[in-house]
Amino acid sequence: MIHINKIYEKIKKYIIENLRFIVVFLLLLLVVNYEFPYYVNAPGGIISIKEKLLIDGETLNNDFFNLTYVSEYRGTIPNLILAKIFKSWDIVKKEDVSSNESDEDESFRNHIMLEEGNENALIVALTEANIDFYTSNRQIFITYVDEVSNTDLEIQDQVISIDGVNITSKSDITSIIDSKDVDDKIIITVKSNGQMADRYAIIRDVEGEKKLGILVSETKDVITAKEITFNFNQNESGPSGGLMMALALYDAFTDNSLVSDIKIAGTGAIDEDGNVSSIGGVEYKIKGAYNDDVEVFLVPSGENYEDALEVVQENNYHMTIVPISNINEAISYLLQIK
Repeated sequence: MIHINKIYEKIKKYIIENLRFIVVFLLLLLVVNYEFPYYVNAPGGIISIKEKLLIDGETLNNDFFNLTYVSEYRGTIPNLILAKIFKSWDIVKKEDVSSNESDEDESFRNHIMLEEGNENALIVALTEANIDFYTSNRQIFITYVDEVSNTDLEIQDQVISIDGVNITSKSDITSIIDSKDVDDKIIITVKSNGQMADRYAIIRDVEGEKKLGILVSETKDVITAKEITFNFNQNESGPSGGLMMALALYDAFTDNSLVSDIKIAGTGAIDEDGNVSSIGGVEYKIKGAYNDDVEVFLVPSGENYEDALEVVQENNYHMTIVPISNINEAISYLLQIK
């Protein structure tokens, strides 16, 4: 007991003698870590798909295919100061990149989209390599609800049926919407927190197309003779690695038919039919890839390609930018430069 009292007195004496320093330190810590309503976007880097994929328990025997990412930082004072110093860093308002949804909903969307992207990549690669497979346990989830939509759907709802018609794929939803008129009300049966519920949505006209103002993602089990394992960290998410994952899988399934000595990276979401769609943050991915000595960058055709080309030309990067609309274009190009 006497020993404890001595320790207590020493600590008390230290605090009293250094009170000013301690207070200043705590205030400085608070100021430095305070988050303003901004984010800072910066060039990311590349991640070898070799680190993210196991086929029949084995890693890939090459590391020519690389995923790309954007570095995003919270709007703390140090990060905001650095964004003013480095020209390649940008400050964006939090309201421009996030809605009022919860962190849980945002995390759910990002990880479901990663899962969907990897499964689509696997389906595309198996199809192109003429390897037998089948899918099962398809589930469709609401992953985003636009603030101006007229619906009571919620993120994480699993769609079961629409107006009594069972939904087994994303295309089923599109077909039903196309069969309706603008301003029609549809009833959507969902599973939410383990319970069945009926929700509604009003069909809107968005630039001449009938929309509900939602995004959906579809997960499924892909069954094949090969054991495929995706190995992503908790902080890795989103669908933008789909194109490169499909190419790496196809290359592995076809005994390294695409492998060369060129360092290749890219970005782009992919659907089950092999179509490549645009993603966000391409300018930061280009800059990060260049810093990692990437020679060829595959990017979705259209606006993503135009933005990527502008970054390369403005900075005089010695990097080949290749516009890709579908998996066959990507395969043809890589065979050409092999």
